[in-house]
Amino acid sequence: MKRNWTAVNFERDLTAFCAEYGQQFAIIAAKLRTDYAEKSPDPDRELDKLLESHVRVFIDALLASLNWQTGVRAPGGTNLVPEAPLRSDDRSTVRFLDYLGFEVGEPKKPLLIVEAKRPSSNLPRTRASGDGPEEPATALISGLAAAQMTEDWSKWLRTASDYVRSTTKRADHPPKRMVITNGDWLIVFTNPDETFCQGRPDPRTIRVFLNRVDILRNYADVFELLEHQQVLGGVPPVAVEELAFYATSADVDRIMHGLRLIYQVDEDFFAAAPSIKVMPVLHLRTRQGFWLIVEERMVGEVLPKRPEGLAAHFHSVSSRARGLLSKTHAVLGVSLAPTKLAQHYQESEPAEYPVGLLGVRSVRHPRAEEYLIATGSYEHFFTLTPTVADCQFHRTEETGGVPLGISGQTMDPRAFFIIGQDQRCCHSGVHREKRTPLRPENRARCGPRSNPNMESFCEIFRFEEYLCCRTCAFEEACTRAPVFVLPCTRE
Repeated sequence: MKRNWTAVNFERDLTAFCAEYGQQFAIIAAKLRTDYAEKSPDPDRELDKLLESHVRVFIDALLASLNWQTGVRAPGGTNLVPEAPLRSDDRSTVRFLDYLGFEVGEPKKPLLIVEAKRPSSNLPRTRASGDGPEEPATALISGLAAAQMTEDWSKWLRTASDYVRSTTKRADHPPKRMVITNGDWLIVFTNPDETFCQGRPDPRTIRVFLNRVDILRNYADVFELLEHQQVLGGVPPVAVEELAFYATSADVDRIMHGLRLIYQVDEDFFAAAPSIKVMPVLHLRTRQGFWLIVEERMVGEVLPKRPEGLAAHFHSVSSRARGLLSKTHAVLGVSLAPTKLAQHYQESEPAEYPVGLLGVRSVRHPRAEEYLIATGSYEHFFTLTPTVADCQFHRTEETGGVPLGISGQTMDPRAFFIIGQDQRCCHSGVHREKRTPLRPENRARCGPRSNPNMESFCEIFRFEEYLCCRTCAFEEACTRAPVFVLPCTRE
């Protein structure tokens, strides 16, 4: 599956599909009308019911063109599930959302709810309007205020409200878009929380596209409103050469080093060991609170398995990271010192933590995991030299708690560095602290964390459990938490 990076690509895909869909639809509709002419007293009504599933074909294509993907081979991971079950607050039963789009990774925050209606369904009107002109968005506002609607719109609005409120309650996060469509017209609620949960509907947050011709005519608006990455709240990583199209020096107020990291199994005939590949990136925050990820499209660097190759690897990645920073400064025409992670944790709102800018975000692939990490003022997630010299807990014989079975590189537990390296911590008590799950009752004592509840205190625990904290980019941020006490003393 290809990704549509621009609204133009989306428009081309949708135009081609609409042409094919129209031809196929006409043939099927004619055939079914013939079949039902003698079998049903109301063939058009029966046909309408049968074609509701046919409408899903169009909706599937529309959503796919907007980079909402189902299936195990979806690029970047599945982010859309049809017929998603939901425990309804109104009915206290399980109802099924026609489509639920969500944030890839954990937790799976809801992003998009789509409700499909039969092809014959008309745009909303109030009964009081009679035959007079009425804007659909105005009618929806009246309907939400309990005005009587034509057709089944009063019921549909109650259902939409139930879906949004129930989803918000279950996920502790409101969806960002609610869509109702019959495969021809399209209604987008751009702020479902205010409309359905807060009871403050605003016609400016309801966008109505009258038919497919209107959708294609306003393809750029549809793309901006419903494209997956736009709804998610950001853009994909951009090449440093593209940065000027997204930001200027006046826009950027914060910059941090970071890494894209791939963790996978390195298979051998008699054993399996972890393999880690990294590529430097930069995290840029705009003054509007929007984050950009800047990268150079180059081959990643593999962490060497032998300790003697680690210094050369580290210096190579650091050099590339500084080079990327220099090129970014040249494009922006301004020089910014990378912000330390501890400072960013202290100054940022909790809403910024789960998006991978303080910790990690996982995108599952068939044989690998990809993480996006912020490292602040550091160019790598580890350092060559510990902040505590000659620590005794880098050697097994002085720990009293590390089994011999995990002395080397292992997949379970996840340990890349070997005993004796400065980057390996052998203290079992520290490992227990790092793996302790975050809970609502201990979260305040743990300080700012990017990991959600029930995940580990350690920010990089998903791919490395035994990194010495004194060689970790997160050391200063983590050690500020009153509950996290290391056995070694830093001068």
